[in-house]
Formats: sequence, C-alpha cells, structure tokens
Amino acid sequence: TTDIAALTTTQVSGITSTQTGALTTTALSGITSTEVAVLSTTQINALSTTNAAALSTTQIDGLTATNVAGLTTTVINALATTTLASLTATQAAALTSTQTAGLTTTQLESLTTTEVAALTATAVNTLTTTNVAALSTTQVGALTTTQVSSLATTTLNALQTTDVAALSTTQVRSLTTSQVAELTTTQVNALETTDIAAL
Repeated sequence: TTDIAALTTTQVSGITSTQTGALTTTALSGITSTEVAVLSTTQINALSTTNAAALSTTQIDGLTATNVAGLTTTVINALATTTLASLTATQAAALTSTQTAGLTTTQLESLTTTEVAALTATAVNTLTTTNVAALSTTQVGALTTTQVSSLATTTLNALQTTDVAALSTTQVRSLTTSQVAELTTTQVNALETTDIAAL
C-alpha cells in the first residue's frame, strides 16, 4: 500500500484498466483521494465488485462529478452504504437516472437528505416503486419543490401514506393539478388539513 500511495498522480493516471482490475483490496486501500481524482471512469469501472465495495469514504470523496456519472451500475451497486452516504451534493447531483434506477433499497435508504435533495428530477423519477416506498419521511421531506412537481404518477403513487402526510405545505403546493388528480384516495386522506388548503 505504501508503494501505491507513493505513486505520482501522473503515474496513477497511466495505470491501465487491466492493472486497476488486477489490484488487490490491500493495494487499492493505498490509493489516496488525490490519486482517485485522476483515475478515469474506464480505470474505475475495471475494479472488481469486491474492490468497489472496499473503496473508503475518503477515496470516494476524491471522485469528480464526471467520474461519478460514468460509473457503471455494477460498480454503483457494489458500493457500501456508508460510502454512498458520504457522497457530496455535487457528486449526488451527477448520478444518472440509470444509476439511481439500479440502487438497492438498502443503498437508497442510506442516502442523506442533502444527497436526496441534490438528485435531479429525472433521477428521482427513475427510482423503482419499491425504492420510492422505502424512502423515509425525512428523505421525502428533503425533496425540493422542483423534484416534487416533476414526480411521475407511478412515482407519486408509490409514496407511503406516512410520507404523504409528512409533505410540507410548500411541497404540496408545488404539486400540479394533474398530480393531485392522480393521488389515491388513501393518499388524499393522509394529507393534513393545512396541506389540503394549500392545494
């Protein structure tokens, strides 16, 4: 690990994808966040799922938004929940709809409210209905009005009644007439009086 850490960023960027794919978890742990920042998406995507899972939060912090957006769903799915939870708002905003659609329920539940609020509206809409239903009331409460007003019917209908009840009046007010018309009876009944008045 000392040898790896001693490499210059120029040397690290020159490592082939075959070489990064052959790294042991011990060797990988020696790569600093500064060195991770110069790795290409091709190099990172060559990591085995075992190595991707072993990436530390410090190393992930070194990824550029471009690198995050270029990660394959295989690599994303291999990331530990603690690692995903350490993504910055900028990194979370770079997640593509394909990547968010492939998140496991456990991974989605690990996202911080800052990360949830940073997701693009498109990324939010590609979450599976199972994942949407798994969102905590705190995570739902973190959705921006732009995200809420962009929710597709299937996504909106997947929200648990407890999540609907937790929506702020500002969030409810951002719902379009089409979205309100698609709310289930159970969801409408879950709305608080102040929320209904905001419609």
